[in-house]
Amino acid sequence: MTWKRLDRLTWLSYALLLMVGYGLLARSLAVPAVPLAPAPALGFDAERAYAQVARLATEFPERVTGTPADAAAARWVGDELRALGMEVAEQRFQAYGVSETTGWGLYDGINVVGVHPGAVPDVILFGAHRDVVPTTVQGADDNGSGTGTLLELARVLTAAPHHYTYVFVSFGGEETWLTGAAHFAAHWPDMARVRLMLNFDMLGWRDAAYTRLEHWTFLPLPATGLLLSMVAREPGAVVPDRSKTWWRVAGVIDDPGSDSAVFALRGYPALFFSDGPPRPGAPRHCYHEPCDTLDQVSAEALGHVGRFAEELVRRVDGDDFLAGSGVFLVRGDEYVPTAQVEGAGVAVALFALALMGLAWLGAGARGPQPAGIGGRGSGVGGQGGTITGREADVGDGAGVAPSERLAISGLPKGWPLARALGGPAGYWLGAVGVAAVVAGAAPLPGLGVEPTVPRGLAWVALALAGFVAQFALRRRTRAARPPVERLAFTAALVASYAAAALVTSLLLAAVAALPHLLLSSRVRLRPTPGWRLVDVIVVAPGCLWSAGVLAAAVGVGLFSLLPAIVVVPSIGLAYLGATAPFVAALARGRE
Repeated sequence: MTWKRLDRLTWLSYALLLMVGYGLLARSLAVPAVPLAPAPALGFDAERAYAQVARLATEFPERVTGTPADAAAARWVGDELRALGMEVAEQRFQAYGVSETTGWGLYDGINVVGVHPGAVPDVILFGAHRDVVPTTVQGADDNGSGTGTLLELARVLTAAPHHYTYVFVSFGGEETWLTGAAHFAAHWPDMARVRLMLNFDMLGWRDAAYTRLEHWTFLPLPATGLLLSMVAREPGAVVPDRSKTWWRVAGVIDDPGSDSAVFALRGYPALFFSDGPPRPGAPRHCYHEPCDTLDQVSAEALGHVGRFAEELVRRVDGDDFLAGSGVFLVRGDEYVPTAQVEGAGVAVALFALALMGLAWLGAGARGPQPAGIGGRGSGVGGQGGTITGREADVGDGAGVAPSERLAISGLPKGWPLARALGGPAGYWLGAVGVAAVVAGAAPLPGLGVEPTVPRGLAWVALALAGFVAQFALRRRTRAARPPVERLAFTAALVASYAAAALVTSLLLAAVAALPHLLLSSRVRLRPTPGWRLVDVIVVAPGCLWSAGVLAAAVGVGLFSLLPAIVVVPSIGLAYLGATAPFVAALARGRE
């Protein structure tokens, strides 16, 4: 294989990825329209809902998580659900969270769970938090409006037999960063039966221009068609956000502003109803302030949201709208089908394997080397030099005499294992070990560790020390020829993203892999200062992406929004992706 042919194959692999992978994502179909039969009889009473808001806001003010006022409000909600014939239980919990005024700490909370059985055990889950922040008093809109809507929906939807089992949850601890919803999702025994989650949070503001609909990331296609058909009937009244974009379907919920984010992160279909922006000329919204009082809420706003939610549930309950996968993309009134989205992920995976194969071939390529691979001054053959099979051996570093090869304790210097571990393979294995230590030492509640400030600072110091250790390891291991360095670099990236696919999903791994894998075959990894700068620039986008994923994974782990079995490997892989390629490109090995 000549260098010229190898370079052509590399560019061909790029072209195939663009045609196949992105071609699959570019083709879209019209979202199947759902002909709306006459609306079923709706019983949602806006005045009743407003009365429930008024009672919660005036009789249970200052219901901060963990206070007697919140406990009393929880008992009241439970009594209201029991009066409707439900089986009601309190789910008490302790969880680490953060408050705007009291800061980080361990909070006591209460979830109130009411269950009304249906014809099947599959569940439609309704949720609204009732707690407030310490800087408010009545909390009429945030979130008396959601609680009032929840209770009125419970009244009208349980008045007659229904197909699905309905579960109504008054969450505690939302204002301490979704701790009540996270505890419920982790400990409620029937989570596997949840088919749809509806969340009501801040939806009664009298001056809102419209109702915003979020977190519908994994809503199946039939239900998406129903939802968009209902939205189109009243343009501008309910406005869905762009939840079905590629980064959210890949598992990145970039606005975890309410309890439904916990369920969307876990892949459950969810809907989050909330206030939209103010109407033109309207005063600003009182958010987390004492002015969030009953006069900020209108029965009309409650009625609009409540009737929309009731109609949606009644239509879903009477048909099989919740069947199928939610992994597809939506662009306006068109969608990219599940098979195409998954096919794009497979295309990226195959592209990654192709790059690894090309890197392997490059280690034994013949003929004149292109500039930046073995050019003048590189110390690996000079301009126009050739590479033989023996010179392509991992053990033969650039300008390294056999007597200078790194010896591994207990192994002769000439052994293949010693030679491999003394070169780039040793660096990458060491980097994996450092990432594993950093991830395993993370002070996360899911690991049974109290995440105190000193422990957090100690972990940050460990992460920084790990970065320095990788740099030192890179400098002490032997520099191989650029083709061999490229092979190790590409193989390590492919392996890390394969592990990410096992932890999360193939699609998430494919999305995360793009910044690195698209550029890895062009990285020269030369031991010359000028080209090191180019290499750093090439790998920087992928490293920055991984750093963002690392920050998100740590945040998710601190608040236990996902299980530790997912969070810890995610932290390790993100740390590896953020640091190891950067160090490999910046530092050069021993010559």
